[in-house]
Amino acid sequence: NYWIYLYESIHYHLYQQSIGFGEMMFLDEVCDLSGLSLQQFNPYFVTKIMKPWLRMTQSNYPETTRWIYILKPPTIVNLAWNLVTPLLSQGTVDKIRFEKKFE
Repeated sequence: NYWIYLYESIHYHLYQQSIGFGEMMFLDEVCDLSGLSLQQFNPYFVTKIMKPWLRMTQSNYPETTRWIYILKPPTIVNLAWNLVTPLLSQGTVDKIRFEKKFE
């Protein structure tokens, strides 16, 4: 699975950096949704991309993910957020920041 490989590789490097600097290193995740249309924001996107990504982040890497920035979310994301939020831990919800006017 691509996501697992990517996260394991990133966290291996975070671990090495943490040892080298003698302090915990953190990861800020950025998800740029600019240009996402209603047609693209479909059940496939929610069930095959968004939910697995959030589930994996909160289940396996909660201590190293500092913030999750959602950039330029379209209006439909508000509806999806209301549906997904109950499935997430409060710790994950607290880390997510929506940035509507990011340059």
